[in-house]
Amino acid sequence: MAWTSPNSGEVTFGSTAPFTVGGKPQELGDYPRHESRWGTVERFATTFELGSDTATLALDFDAATRQVSRS
Repeated sequence: MAWTSPNSGEVTFGSTAPFTVGGKPQELGDYPRHESRWGTVERFATTFELGSDTATLALDFDAATRQVSRS
């Protein structure tokens, strides 16, 4: 699959082809799955916790549990 981005040039991707932008391969796996002010979830993590000053969300996909806490 390919398309032309107005800002980055040609973008390509395929099930067996690398993801490229402007002809340069782009890394797809060397970054967290989620990163924000509420927390970071590492790639392939099955348990994680996100929170703010007033609430926390803890998910455990192995145990199929969810905990929500409010302060």
